[in-house]
Amino acid sequence: MRQNILELSVNELVDAYRQGTYTPLHAVEACIAQIKEQNPSLNAFCFIEDEDILRAQAHESAKRWAENCPTGPYDGVPISIKDGTDVQGWVTRDGSAATADSPAESDSPAVAHLRAAGCIFLGKTTLPEFGLKGVTHGPLYGVTRNPWNVEKTTGGSSGGAAAAAAAGMGYMHLGSDGGGSLRIPACFCGVTGYKPTQGLIKEKSISPFSPMATTGAIARTVEDAEIMFNIMAPDAAEKTSALPNKALRIAYAPTLNDFAVDPEIAAQIETCAQHMEALGTVEKIDLHIPDLIDTFTVHWAAIAAWIYDQIPADRRTLMDPYVVEWAKQGEALSLYDYMNAQVIAAKIKKQIQEIFDSYDIILMPTMAMSPFAAERNEPEGLKGAEWTPFTFAANLAQLPAASIPCGVTADKLPMGAQLIAYTNNDSYVLKAAKFLEQKIKFEDWLLKQNKDDMRASNAA
Repeated sequence: MRQNILELSVNELVDAYRQGTYTPLHAVEACIAQIKEQNPSLNAFCFIEDEDILRAQAHESAKRWAENCPTGPYDGVPISIKDGTDVQGWVTRDGSAATADSPAESDSPAVAHLRAAGCIFLGKTTLPEFGLKGVTHGPLYGVTRNPWNVEKTTGGSSGGAAAAAAAGMGYMHLGSDGGGSLRIPACFCGVTGYKPTQGLIKEKSISPFSPMATTGAIARTVEDAEIMFNIMAPDAAEKTSALPNKALRIAYAPTLNDFAVDPEIAAQIETCAQHMEALGTVEKIDLHIPDLIDTFTVHWAAIAAWIYDQIPADRRTLMDPYVVEWAKQGEALSLYDYMNAQVIAAKIKKQIQEIFDSYDIILMPTMAMSPFAAERNEPEGLKGAEWTPFTFAANLAQLPAASIPCGVTADKLPMGAQLIAYTNNDSYVLKAAKFLEQKIKFEDWLLKQNKDDMRASNAA
């Protein structure tokens, strides 16, 4: 029963609740068992709610379904929350040993909507310190590992959420994205990561991250990620554009700024482009965004310096040295450096937005390489922000974007295709992502694992 229920989509799960095939208690018990089995090797959860509390919440949800009065259509769906997001009564450490361990006094807006919908919070997932790395490890939580190969990184910063999604430890996973933090780990872990248009999901606090970062969703399927987004942003339907009754115009960018893409990944993205011809016209474009990495680096370093300044001096020695390096780089910036980066960022935003005068969707790789060693901060030969340029543009321009799995390499590691649309055209991203998902028919880690377990059981 456990394997079957974990493979269900969110809609299949709540249909089972409605029909009485399964109850929320079945789902919670399955998730608890899966977390016990997988989390010791993956380190995706940094906090797991007390089992008796989870069972009590599931029991109450089951009663509501039995009485045909659920809190909402997704009452009783077990989910996880990234540690950088506040949940009332739970500690928010932001992945840092330098932060306080006092519980949050209130939910973030997204969490409040998920709570009101009746979702059951399994626990909190890991992130690198303050989400300032594209991988997920640090002094507080250690190394989070990739289900496909535990020697490999999940990417980051929502690496715990992506590993949990891939391994079936919950059905939907709240993450965030300031430079690719949903899409990078989704790509590396073979799941869907969806970054909505900036501002559609309300945030609890304002910081230097705010112009670039947004809460978003990670899940095994595009539909499940969309469901989570719709719960977190109940007013989004009024702001996002409905799909026009026309063929889509798709710009296929094999790379960005001539960045070298692994041949296996390049071939798979080209296959995605061929699939998308069924949606409309596909044109191959040369995508060059001058100063993209340098501009993002200035913003990221300035953010790190601001965060570092908020930490009491006597606790800074507890911080990740890699994050401190970013902060020191930010402290060395002049006002001119920062203002110049702001101007260039505005030019980049304008350049990207102008692409959508001619196209509805941009298709490109999410990452140019496969997951590398789990303990590394960067792949061999690349430094700082150099290895993740494909995800920056959507953040600087505040655009909706998604990464979906599009295949595996010869080494059996996932690859990701990225889809980007114009501001508030989230429906374009989601339609194209669902279409590609259906065409690719990707078999994720959980399905593969369950098949292998079944074969081993039959052989025994």
